[in-house]
Parts: sequence; structure tokens; C-alpha cells
Amino acid sequence: MQKLCEHDKHFAQIGKKLDEHDKRFDGHDKRLDGHDKRLERIEVRLDRITEKLLEHDLRFIRIEETMVTKKEFYELYNKIDSFLALHIKMDQEVTIMSHRVARTEERLDGHDTDIKQLKGALSLS
Repeated sequence: MQKLCEHDKHFAQIGKKLDEHDKRFDGHDKRLDGHDKRLERIEVRLDRITEKLLEHDLRFIRIEETMVTKKEFYELYNKIDSFLALHIKMDQEVTIMSHRVARTEERLDGHDTDIKQLKGALSLS
């Protein structure tokens, strides 16, 4: 009988220890539940970030498809430069031609005056 009493005491101690472990496990469960909630929030944020990243990747692809390269830009720049040089040259030629036309008109006016004087002198008018 004494052995039974000893076993009962031993089982009571084991029961207390198990109760203590249960309490500790409950505390760990609560902590893990808190971590789970936090991880869920982080996963939601990570999903949003991933969606934005994919969205930006698509936008970059569209930008790259329509973007001018340096080579293309310099080709365009050189063509514009050539057109500008041609325009400047043509503008200079027009300026020179306008001066020539003005001088030619002055000479014609002078010739008209001379012709009228000659006609008057020769009595042809």
C-alpha cells in the first residue's frame, strides 16, 4: 500500500509538471498565433509589392519598346543639324539674291531714265 501512496504522489507531481507544461504551451501557442497574424500581414504586403513589381516590369517593357536609343537620337540630331545647315545656306542665298534683284532694279530704273532722255534728244517720243 505504501508503494501505491508513493506512486500516487509521484503521479501527482507528474500531473503538476504536465499542468505547468500545458500553461507554458498555451503561452507559446498565443505567441505563435501572434506571429502567424504578423506573417499574414507581411504576406499581404509582399503580395502587393509583387503585384506592383510586375506592373512596373510591364511598364518598363512598353517604355523600352517605344524609347529612342542613343544611336537613333544621334541620327535624328544629325539629320536636324543637316536641315538647319541647309536652311541657313538657303537663307543666305535668298538674302544675296534680294540684294542683286534690288541692284538690278536700280540699274533698270537708270536705263529707263537714260532711254527717255535719248528718245527726247532724238525726238522719237
